[in-house]
Amino acid sequence: MTIEEANKLLKDVPNYSHRAMFGGHGLYSNGRVFALFDDGHIFLKGDAISAPIYEESGGIQFSYISNNGPMSMKYWRFLTNEILLENVDNALETVQRSPAPKPKKPKAPK
Repeated sequence: MTIEEANKLLKDVPNYSHRAMFGGHGLYSNGRVFALFDDGHIFLKGDAISAPIYEESGGIQFSYISNNGPMSMKYWRFLTNEILLENVDNALETVQRSPAPKPKKPKAPK
């Protein structure tokens, strides 16, 4: 999947936008990250409430190998776009449960 295909798939997400970051893309709803796009996959944000739902749906948790061994993140991908779309609302609810991001500090004058 390309980022353009991901954008089409997620066209019904309220106030959807995306931004390149860390070699992939952050996917936003109302200015808050609800998913990541990396290596051709969409990974929905999870927490203690949504993770069991994702597991039951056959979700696969985002993981990578660090210098300290395998690391997992609270993001999940799904085997089909249909299952992914069935879980988008869970990701949006996850974002609503998480604390609002701290405001950015103004840049110091040069």
